[in-house]
Amino acid sequence: MALLRNTKQKNLRSVSFGQEQAERPHSVTREVNDLREDVELAFERLEGRDSIPEVHIATFTNDANGDTATCDLLGINFAAGRGIAAATLDGKLILSAPGEAANNISVEIISGAAEDITVTGNHIAITTDNGVSTPATLITKIAGVAAANKLIIGTAVAGQENAFIGAAAKVNLAGGSGDGLVVNLYNATAGTSVTLSDLANITAFTDSRLTIGDTTLAHAVGDVLALAFESHTARSNVSTFTAV
Repeated sequence: MALLRNTKQKNLRSVSFGQEQAERPHSVTREVNDLREDVELAFERLEGRDSIPEVHIATFTNDANGDTATCDLLGINFAAGRGIAAATLDGKLILSAPGEAANNISVEIISGAAEDITVTGNHIAITTDNGVSTPATLITKIAGVAAANKLIIGTAVAGQENAFIGAAAKVNLAGGSGDGLVVNLYNATAGTSVTLSDLANITAFTDSRLTIGDTTLAHAVGDVLALAFESHTARSNVSTFTAV
């Protein structure tokens, strides 16, 4: 049986020319009208440059040992025209993740005597150290807990990085749409690659910035490295580097 999709569902699945969904049920009139709308929409998106991720500046840095690389990409349309799910807790800490599936992630902050993070399915419970915990300390804590780091990215509300943070009731992330993010890293010299299909090691993702704290891509000095990512199935341009 054919899967029927309404206009909203088709729009969520479509990002650029050639990826729109056929009408159901089929009829010549419906398909011709749908094709005309798809072509017009495709040209709008291509001319407006609002659906294809573009990397404009890329910085790739090795650590002192040359065995760990961090990457910071700046550009436009990193969300490929789709929404990034987010929730703001206690007016100070923003937790976010790309894609419609991220709307199923719930978070809460519990007052306590020591910082801790518990992940149960898609629920993340953050316990604070009263009078000590701030968005900055909790962001570091989240990054250090693999189960949480795979689901969410923590950022501070501007000016609130070092403010003490209190309890916040359970809430779901909201506003996410599309198919999320996949990062592909390559070592062209060694012929190896790494794919990050969740948020592990990713410390920032907005419509204009993608930061990877540790690419986990093995390399040696002089290796040619490359990186590209897919956001809602739309692929960015490739950024290349030479390891130093």
